[in-house]
Amino acid sequence: MSDDVTDSYRSSLDDLKMNSKPQISMLTMLAEDHEQFASDIVRVIEEQIKKVQVAGKLPIMYLIDSIIKNLSTTMYPQLFAQCIVQIFCGVFEEVVIASKSYWFFWSFIRKNSVLLFWFFLQCLSEYEISSKGTQST
Repeated sequence: MSDDVTDSYRSSLDDLKMNSKPQISMLTMLAEDHEQFASDIVRVIEEQIKKVQVAGKLPIMYLIDSIIKNLSTTMYPQLFAQCIVQIFCGVFEEVVIASKSYWFFWSFIRKNSVLLFWFFLQCLSEYEISSKGTQST
């Protein structure tokens, strides 16, 4: 069953080529309907964002944002918390630095303040944990 769900989700995700609210909503609802396979769905999203061309990364970031915002009481926020830093840094490096597309970066920041605030809190939390280990007593 898990393979069927992940294959179906992957196929639907392959169709996400632009920032389409109906598609993102459908993928978010599909994720909600199959919460028992949340770790598999998050893995599929991670794989997809690494695989797609630069132009396809922003819609997937919007999808992640939608899932985190709309499914906040599910397992998804915790699962994305484990990989969001790597996802965001990978997208930033590939899109902003490689293509010098600063418009993409600022557009994303302006439209996704909740996701970025969450990302900031994750970074702050990691910094606090790592700095506690380096403080002298």
